[in-house]
Amino acid sequence: MTGQQLKNSILQMAVQGKLVPQDPNDEPASVLLARIRKEKEELIKAGKIKKEKNPSYIFRGADNLPYEKVGKNEPVCIADKVPFDIPDTWEWVRLSTICQLIDGIKMNNKNYHNLDARYMRGKSEPKTINSGKFVSAGSYLILVDGENSGEIFIAPEDGYMGSTFKLLWFSEQIIDKYFLHFIDLNKEILKNSKKGAAIPHLNKELFFNLFLPIPPCNEQKRIVEKLSTLAHYVNEYANHQNELNILNSNFPDMLKKSILQEAVQGKLVPQDTSDEPASVLLERIRSEKQRLIAEGKIKKDKHESVIFRRDNSHY
Repeated sequence: MTGQQLKNSILQMAVQGKLVPQDPNDEPASVLLARIRKEKEELIKAGKIKKEKNPSYIFRGADNLPYEKVGKNEPVCIADKVPFDIPDTWEWVRLSTICQLIDGIKMNNKNYHNLDARYMRGKSEPKTINSGKFVSAGSYLILVDGENSGEIFIAPEDGYMGSTFKLLWFSEQIIDKYFLHFIDLNKEILKNSKKGAAIPHLNKELFFNLFLPIPPCNEQKRIVEKLSTLAHYVNEYANHQNELNILNSNFPDMLKKSILQEAVQGKLVPQDTSDEPASVLLERIRSEKQRLIAEGKIKKDKHESVIFRRDNSHY
């Protein structure tokens, strides 16, 4: 298991309600969801977010199974669509219920840095421009164009949002780190489902239709705290795993060199006292060379090396 696989396994446990225990005293997520709907209504009236054409409403039926009502359509059972079971105090929502992608505030004649992807990654110097879509420091920006579509950044300063980004709004009733962990868990799905050939784009239909399990607010906090505690161990595991991968990759070559080293040091096989010593072999080699020199087949060394043993030392 790689470090990323371990991380994903822990995140999967988190969103399934298996990482921390449930507390029966927690306010159920259904109450939280009611506040989210009220929050959305107020923001829609204020013109800060858009009204959905066909909002999704997921609820538990009398049979304790999940049902979904989309727009004016009749509710249908979605027990075969939700990816797993969740605790009774949790609720399912589509991502579109709690978040939107918006453009930011258009602004002119005021200088700010261009918050493009390269600058956000620390790969380029800041570029000052005097117009664009303004976002404030701390805003969440999601990459909607490019190879890494679905990646989320936090604006490090006030500035103009790069053209490949959208401002990611999500309900204040959701703990931001819980939401970001959920997106992190699904980043490969988003990355591998991009649309477009020349310039890949975020598959917004898939993004908004993702099923998000919402725990009670207090449990969200406990999950985030637990994930924060485990992060150090996950990173440590990943580092050791990388070291092991390098060792496994180099092991065949290292083993071969080690065996050859043992061989040339006389440590690979036992010596036999009845063997003709190498000094006699070396004399035959010298005789052979003299004969070949005399026949003109090889050239005589100008500075011939002769190594010999004296006082148990080599000269």
